[in-house]
Amino acid sequence: MAAAEKPHAQQFYRPEAQSMPRKELQELQNRKLQREIDRIWNQPIPFFKRKMESVGLRPEHIRTVADLKNFPPTVKDDLRVNEEEYPPYGDYRGAPVTDCIRLGRTTGTTGKPSTLLWTKKDYEIDAELSARSMWRCGIRPGMKLTHTHPGGLYAGADRLGSVVETAGVMNVPMGPPLSDDVIKDHLQLWSKVKPESYVLFGPVMLRYHESALKLGYDPHKDFGMKIMLIGEAACQYESTRKKYERFFDCEIHNLNGSLEIGVIMATDCKVHDGMHAPEDYVVLEVIDPDTQEPTPAGERGYLTLTTFDRDNIVIRYNLEDLVRVNPDPCPCGETHTRFFWQGRRQEVVNVSGKEVLPVDVMVALNEISELGDRPIEFQMERWGKTQDRLKVNLEYDPSRVTDTAAFAAKIKEHFRGKLGIEVEPELVDTAVYRSTYKPMRVIDVTK
Repeated sequence: MAAAEKPHAQQFYRPEAQSMPRKELQELQNRKLQREIDRIWNQPIPFFKRKMESVGLRPEHIRTVADLKNFPPTVKDDLRVNEEEYPPYGDYRGAPVTDCIRLGRTTGTTGKPSTLLWTKKDYEIDAELSARSMWRCGIRPGMKLTHTHPGGLYAGADRLGSVVETAGVMNVPMGPPLSDDVIKDHLQLWSKVKPESYVLFGPVMLRYHESALKLGYDPHKDFGMKIMLIGEAACQYESTRKKYERFFDCEIHNLNGSLEIGVIMATDCKVHDGMHAPEDYVVLEVIDPDTQEPTPAGERGYLTLTTFDRDNIVIRYNLEDLVRVNPDPCPCGETHTRFFWQGRRQEVVNVSGKEVLPVDVMVALNEISELGDRPIEFQMERWGKTQDRLKVNLEYDPSRVTDTAAFAAKIKEHFRGKLGIEVEPELVDTAVYRSTYKPMRVIDVTK
């Protein structure tokens, strides 16, 4: 049934899959895994076949998801090296290039951009899983969704736009807010068409909000916003999410996806207790960064994914994104594992032996009443592999803080109790920064 034909009151986009009993789901994963392992070996997919051969694995050794732990993980740099050894696309693709209908690239946030390829089948799976994610958040056919992803070779705007359109939702692509004139143009259009849903990162939304006020708009009335999908890890915590909801006067949902494995968007539901992984199309593992062993539920580790059914699959692809998981069925009725995105490996700052992420800092700051209901903007400074304190450049409202020395002392004491680290707050009453796309919470400096 197409999205437009589904009753709008229907709870799940694909009920038979999303509420599948765990035992049936695990059996389905095992069958799909066997098929993909056999394809790697017999088709073959050379890169992943060499991985198997390097540790003496044959197809009969990997028949269940539990056997995956014996398959060597792959990281992004492995794929980059493979593309250099077997130019231009590498030999890890599951489909010949002649079957691919779209080429794109990643942003290169964590290094050199990666080249991405999709077949028609890959597109269809992206659309299915993304439709589930949007439906989960209350986005329905006939609504309008706007976003400010960069376009061109970067595949994010194309993939998001394509799956939105396939789901029967109007795609309103704007491009990044690169200047005041561009922002003004965006706000004028939004005030006319009033999109019900927005896909934005926190600093970008704040930038639009500030500009709207300067231009005389009422951000709570003029732009039609009812739902915002946001890639902000701290919004997985109720205190931060509620602050964003009050400030932007809309319903906030978390969003996560990876272009390297397709778009495979995951979102949280109305319960707001973790993002639902589409486990009928992906195996989600969380592994210890040092030992590569599985981490216990609730503890941080690297998100490692194995995909099914796509032409261009990956096996145990370690995104080096830090997550924690809750494998228990959700009160909403979905049975698939929920995960909590914590941040990227590249965002870790080691402070006196503790690994600190921006999400840790934001959650701690949101507990300080003087920062009010406004979304918190800050940047962390990193100046080596380890440091004895964390410098945080923090925006604050002078109308709420008259004694900056006392306020700084309060922040230091709070971080000692909350995170067990020494913090050096740098208070600024102007914008720390305003991203045009993804937040940049960590800056490397020379001391």
